[in-house]
Amino acid sequence: MQTSDAMPWLATSRNRLREARDANRLPHAVLLLGPPEIGKRELARWLASLVVCTAPDGPCGHCAGCGLFAAGNHPDLRVCGLLEDAASIKVEQIRELIEAMTLKSYLGGYKVAILSPADRMNTSSFNALLKVLEEPPDQSLLILTAARLDAIPITVASRCQRLGIAVPPHAQALAWLEAHKPGGDWALPLALAGGVPGRALRLEELGIRPLFDEIAAAVAGRPLDVVAAAARWAEDRPAERLRCLEQWLVGLVRHAFSSDPVNNSHRLALPTSGTLPDIRALIRLIDATREVLTRLEGQFNLQLMLEALLVRVKAAFG
Repeated sequence: MQTSDAMPWLATSRNRLREARDANRLPHAVLLLGPPEIGKRELARWLASLVVCTAPDGPCGHCAGCGLFAAGNHPDLRVCGLLEDAASIKVEQIRELIEAMTLKSYLGGYKVAILSPADRMNTSSFNALLKVLEEPPDQSLLILTAARLDAIPITVASRCQRLGIAVPPHAQALAWLEAHKPGGDWALPLALAGGVPGRALRLEELGIRPLFDEIAAAVAGRPLDVVAAAARWAEDRPAERLRCLEQWLVGLVRHAFSSDPVNNSHRLALPTSGTLPDIRALIRLIDATREVLTRLEGQFNLQLMLEALLVRVKAAFG
């Protein structure tokens, strides 16, 4: 498992949190916001280790608190997340977390809880969480992570100190990827990952290039069987397929403004008809693709959403 120290773009966030702890200004609740796989969970664990460490310059890795944390059995730390095959964090989990937070500290220090991903809670869970946010126990810290602020009720978000984690600069992301896998062609994976290095590395390991070629060929090379394609996409890496479609469409927009048929060092598969939709139509398709991406984790019929999108794609490309 990666640690926050291995992600240099988290250094600024770590410094801010350390300064807050040193000045005794840590809030009762911190909301870490950023895109998926940017390092929110790693930063949450680092903050928890900072708080349970008894050394002034911690986390030291040597004190009793650090030892228990590293072993995964610190009595004053709770971690709450999605259960296997669950669509959301259940209200029973939140109630158990609240009960643990209100107990007296075993080691006489902070009671810490990590709630991740907080944007995958339901209404009942959010309502239960308000209890500990409105009346936080002394020396307690609740750390929430989320990719979507709009999925968190304002009553919850307003009671947390927010800390945004930005996508690192392109050069820093490339350097990090090169350090993990030297000599790679990272242009396409990094573009598909929205600039997030960890996600780009995972996409490359998953073999994203053949998938990108498959998506481009399916849309551009022959009449598209909407129902069959939607069923296949819904069952096999829907998020990755949608990001491939998005990036391919973005490449077509760039191609329209350039005579160079190269998109992020990856050759475009242009429609066999030789004609392209106009720029406005392509942009509308990009927006529609991104809309489906934002709804992937919601309570929607994924195959129907994909069919509706692919109907629009087929109509645009013929």
